[in-house]
Amino acid sequence: MKNLRDQLLKAGLVSKKEVAKAGQQVRQERKEQGLKASDAAAQKEAERIERYERLLAEQRAKDKELEMQQLGLQQAKDRVHRLRNLVSTQAVTPRGGDRRFHYVASDRVIRYLQVPDSVGRDLERGALGIVADVGSGRVRPVFLVPKAVVEQVQAEFPNDVLFFVGEVTEKQ
Repeated sequence: MKNLRDQLLKAGLVSKKEVAKAGQQVRQERKEQGLKASDAAAQKEAERIERYERLLAEQRAKDKELEMQQLGLQQAKDRVHRLRNLVSTQAVTPRGGDRRFHYVASDRVIRYLQVPDSVGRDLERGALGIVADVGSGRVRPVFLVPKAVVEQVQAEFPNDVLFFVGEVTEKQ
């Protein structure tokens, strides 16, 4: 382009002032195009950052929700474990006996326990209750436990209380 400019100057078709003005105009156009390109690049970068931040916020929300679910599951497991320990440590283990004490199991089958007369009387007056193993599977062992333990199990797992003479809440 310099050669063309020089040739036009020599031929007298353009003056030095016009050449300088044209050069300045070309530089100005290049600068504007560069600014437009950098503005477009900056805008794209801003959009990319905004998208990234939005995805990051969504991921944080999902992580928080998952953490809350896991915390709830852990608390439920802890409750079951605590009640299982309570039932197993407080269980009364009668030796033999000539009395059959009948109850309805969680699978709606009438079952019985061989207990001594003293344990049978305690069951009848509400000092003891029959509780299934808390939170276990289909075949569940049963325990004879004191009234306080029965009430704690009944508060959290009413369907696991198989027999108790006292304030009985409705089973759902």
